[in-house]
Amino acid sequence: MTFRFFVFFLLTGLSFNLAGQNNNDSLFVFVGQKVWCKPIKNYIKSDSNSIVIHPNYKVKYKVIQNVYGTLKRKTIKFNVNDHYGAPAFSKTSYALLFVYQQNGKLHHVSNQYFDVNKTTTGRWASCGNPFRFEANKDSIKTSINVVKLDFAQPVTYKIDPSKDITTINYHFPEPYFKVEGHVATGLMGCYVEDLFIVKKEGILKELGYFR
Repeated sequence: MTFRFFVFFLLTGLSFNLAGQNNNDSLFVFVGQKVWCKPIKNYIKSDSNSIVIHPNYKVKYKVIQNVYGTLKRKTIKFNVNDHYGAPAFSKTSYALLFVYQQNGKLHHVSNQYFDVNKTTTGRWASCGNPFRFEANKDSIKTSINVVKLDFAQPVTYKIDPSKDITTINYHFPEPYFKVEGHVATGLMGCYVEDLFIVKKEGILKELGYFR
């Protein structure tokens, strides 16, 4: 395999993937509960060898709540491409996930998710700044409601003792979190309906799902 063909494959493959991410009818947003996450290797085969491009994962989730689009099924399987290994959202039990359909198959919208937990009122929410991963926050015009959250079970995060105070405050800022010792507890954040608006008017708009 020549370097020229390798670059051509990457560029055309990227264009193909992005082409499938521009129709809001193909988008599904839902609260899901992880069932399993399995790695699958992708290869480009040549006459003499195979080259691993990047890790691919197949995941299965139970659909807990539809937020956008209608998933007429109790469970969903979809593909995840992540250059950093296992998808971050698979490390938690529940997540707000963004999935699109292309050629009859379901794929995760790259890097778009929120880890979520159930509140005492039965609603799903995520603690933390809702704009923390949103590079397009200036395009968000709808007022986002950041509220005090009462989770059914305390939402806590272990803090690496080697981290300095600046790093800790960056990842667990007040008033969203309360830090005591090496544990951060979630206090404030947003319900999934507002989290969807953040993505709808931010990155999903940039990708062409919404105008």
